[in-house]
Amino acid sequence: MPQAVVQRAALIQQGKAPMPPSATMQPTASPRNPPATPPQPPPPAPPPPQPPRPTSPSHGAGRFSSVFGTRRR
Repeated sequence: MPQAVVQRAALIQQGKAPMPPSATMQPTASPRNPPATPPQPPPPAPPPPQPPRPTSPSHGAGRFSSVFGTRRR
């Protein structure tokens, strides 16, 4: 930033220099120029996918229980 701009800003902040006229301008809404509306926030992101859970045998029946049954000798 130019040194003159920094010095002028410091003087304005200290109250030793008047504010520029452009600082007090407030745009007015007209029928042809409606006031700006704030942008809509983006939709929330979907939750991250869960990793697949390993399947475990049911209560110690073993992985072949569906083929050979659960009969014990």
